[in-house]
Amino acid sequence: MTGKSGILFIILLITVIFSCEKPGVIVRCDECLTYEPFEADLVIKLSPVGFEQVEVVIYEGNLEDKVIYSSFSTSYTEENVAVLLNKKYTVTARYIRNGKTFIAVDSAVPRVKYDKVSCDEPCWFIYDNRIKIALRRSAD
Repeated sequence: MTGKSGILFIILLITVIFSCEKPGVIVRCDECLTYEPFEADLVIKLSPVGFEQVEVVIYEGNLEDKVIYSSFSTSYTEENVAVLLNKKYTVTARYIRNGKTFIAVDSAVPRVKYDKVSCDEPCWFIYDNRIKIALRRSAD
C-alpha cells in the first residue's frame, strides 16, 4: 500500500466501524410484521414477588425531564405498554418491602428495522423495546 491509499483505507475502516447503523440486530422471524408499525409495545420486566407493591412510572425522554407518559401499580413480572417508535422512554420501578423502598431505573428507544433477507418473507422487526427493572438481589 502506498501512503495515500493506506490513509484512504484507514479512513474507510474508521467510517465503517463508527457508522450510524446499529450492528448486531438479530431479526426474530416469529416477531416479524407485514406492515410498517408506528408504535411498539415497551416490554417491562419486573420482580414484584415478595414486595408489598411495585409502582411503575414511564417518562418520555430522560428522567430529569419529568414528563410522565404513564404510571401504574402491578404485581405481574412483565407489563407491555404501547409507545411511539424512535422516542426515548425512561422507566422507574419503586419496590417496597418491610417499609424499605428500592428504586430501579432503565431506558430504551424502541426502533424498527425492515429486513428483506433474514426470514422467508420481507418483514418489519421491532427492537430495543425491552426494559429490565427487576432487582438483582433479594431486598432484605
